[in-house]
Amino acid sequence: ATTACSPDFGFHHMTVRISAEKCKELDLSSIRIFFSGAEPVSSLVVSGFINKFSPYGLKRNVIFPAYGLAESSVAVTVPENNRKLFYWSFDRLQLSLGKAIPVCKNTIFIKDTEKECTLLDNGIPVKGCAVRIGERENPECLLNENMVGKIQIKGCNVTNGYIHNPVKNKDL
Repeated sequence: ATTACSPDFGFHHMTVRISAEKCKELDLSSIRIFFSGAEPVSSLVVSGFINKFSPYGLKRNVIFPAYGLAESSVAVTVPENNRKLFYWSFDRLQLSLGKAIPVCKNTIFIKDTEKECTLLDNGIPVKGCAVRIGERENPECLLNENMVGKIQIKGCNVTNGYIHNPVKNKDL
């Protein structure tokens, strides 16, 4: 196999459930792309997975954290090919809806404390999909760059309703 994918919980499951004894049988050197799709992708889970399986041939640049959700046929954003993971460190107390995000730093250290959190860069929108950030109370009012708000997606990969549920679709 050269390409595989899993939701975030799958990476966590493999990290905690595959024994060190079983790992000795692995050769992961052929993997070129390993998509991790979730809302959100955990930097702690991804770094733990890489640290556990890199001794068995898993290259550190094969994980592709993708922002995704079922309503968009899974992928909304994906990283560009052959690039290393980018982790961003934030002051947790500053991440509030409608607020500007203070300058954050690219980091190689994963932090998840009461005051600081680390998030993964999830790349750019997939072809045919647009992403924008709006206010929570007034979604049509778009926020400036580097502001926290409601993620809005539009594109050919997004569903236009719920199957066999006209009552719910009426509310859309």
